[in-house]
Order: sequence, then structure tokens, then C-alpha cells
Amino acid sequence: MSAKAPLVSYDQLHIQQKCIYQAFGCAEPVTGKAMALAVNAKGYSADDGMAVSILAAKYGFTKAMLCTGNFFNTQVAFTPGAEYIVVIASGTGPARVAALFRGYAGQGVDLGDAALTHRALGDVIWHAVYAKAGSAHRADLAWTDRQGLRSDGPREGDCVIFYERAPA
Repeated sequence: MSAKAPLVSYDQLHIQQKCIYQAFGCAEPVTGKAMALAVNAKGYSADDGMAVSILAAKYGFTKAMLCTGNFFNTQVAFTPGAEYIVVIASGTGPARVAALFRGYAGQGVDLGDAALTHRALGDVIWHAVYAKAGSAHRADLAWTDRQGLRSDGPREGDCVIFYERAPA
């Protein structure tokens, strides 16, 4: 019987891999290291796709949806005062979403469960940003991207998974 590989910690992540912790750090006054320890405590490495689901559940981001950047930018009705963790895969939009969910017809897909989110994340390179809604309109989202890669959120051809936390 072989020994299980040690879990990857926050300190072992490359800067690009820390974006999810930086995004959740905008919503919660918790360090990335503390968040990664919570992920490790669940039996996952800090760089595992399940980290997103674990942190979403821990911090009350109860709605999870997979969609294209176009759908996100034109069809999503945002809840004023709500917070969003938006996970983006550049330029993989409709094809990636369709490959994950047969019968996809351009609408968003409610993920609702961690297993689906983990399946959707797969092996694609993602980037996470934080947004807070000033109104129901996309134009009124205030974006925070600690790495400066997507300070304006997703673009039309992207694949997007977003998590919503209702206002307190």
C-alpha cells in the first residue's frame, strides 16, 4: 500500500493559483493561508478544483451557475448588494459548457452541487475574481481582481462559473 501524497498548501501555490483565495478574501476577512487550511482539512489540496466549492459553502455562496460569458453579461439578473465569485476560463465558452452538459441551449446551468462544480472545473485553467452588485444590471457590478487579469469580468467567449451570496 503506497502512502498518500501530502496535500498542497497555500504557500506551495503559484501566484496565478492564488486567485480563488484572493477572490474569497474580498468577501471574507480571512487570509488565503487560513482558507487553504480549511480546504486541506476537508482532504483536498489547495490547488484542487474542489477548493472553490468548499470555500463557497463555507462562506455562504449558495447559488452556483455555469454559463457562457455572453449569458453572464446579458441574461443574468444580479441581486443588488449580493456578492459574486466569478470563475472564468478564457475563450472556452459555448463549446466547454456544451461538452459538460448535453442539451445545453445557451441558458445557464444551475450547478447546485459540489460534484458538478468539480466536474465543470476539470483541467481547464481558470481565473477567479470578486464582484459586488450595485443593482440588477451588469454595468453596476464593482469588480475586484487582485491579479489585474480580468478587472472587468468575463467576456463573451468565456466559460463562467459564478457563485452568489445574498446580501445580509
